[in-house]
Amino acid sequence: KIRELVLEGTVKAMLIEIPSIPGLLLLKNPSTNTTNLHAVLLHGENYVRFIEYVANIMSKLRPECSNTYLGKAGEILRAIQNLSTDKPLANMKAVIETPALQYLATWLGADVVGVLKVEHEIPVQLRDIARVEEELKRYGGSAVVIAVQNSGAFSMLAELASKYGAKLVAVPDPGTYRNSTYIYLEEAHRLAHQAAGYTVTSSEGQNLTTVLAIVLASLAVIALAIFLWLRR
Repeated sequence: KIRELVLEGTVKAMLIEIPSIPGLLLLKNPSTNTTNLHAVLLHGENYVRFIEYVANIMSKLRPECSNTYLGKAGEILRAIQNLSTDKPLANMKAVIETPALQYLATWLGADVVGVLKVEHEIPVQLRDIARVEEELKRYGGSAVVIAVQNSGAFSMLAELASKYGAKLVAVPDPGTYRNSTYIYLEEAHRLAHQAAGYTVTSSEGQNLTTVLAIVLASLAVIALAIFLWLRR
């Protein structure tokens, strides 16, 4: 509709349609085999191309500010390149919660093999859960689960990651994130690095529960002893 309004002259503006930017990487959703147009700019290289494209257009619209636009674009380019040289999830198979995380996961180095929520408007089905669980079972410790912090599906995905020894990366919701895309990429990169260094397996989770139970029991015994001593 926006394109129509621009073409007919109702809206006097330069139209930029992100998927049409030259050189942009467009991925296919592995669960639907269709082009994924969700959060395309969460791939660092796509974000750079977008910034450069917009900066060049702004430079033509306001030539007197060209140096400012291109200078700022260059700063972002260098910052993203510094992050892009390090792939914390390289050689890992990824299961992601929503299509919006595919470009991020790919930029971090992972190969996305499963999406829990195939489309935002389609509820998660039992077959979707079974599909991603099968992928985690197949790849085990070489898999990573990327989920949105505090989402409705986060606990389930965390449990599946623990069950099969996969790593877990909990990222902010890109749809409600209030800072810039660059800050989001920087934070996600840091979180992926943290997760890549350690995995909580189901056996470790059980050991942690056992230790916690022993500590609580010990505290209960000490509390009872103090109570009896005070009464005496």
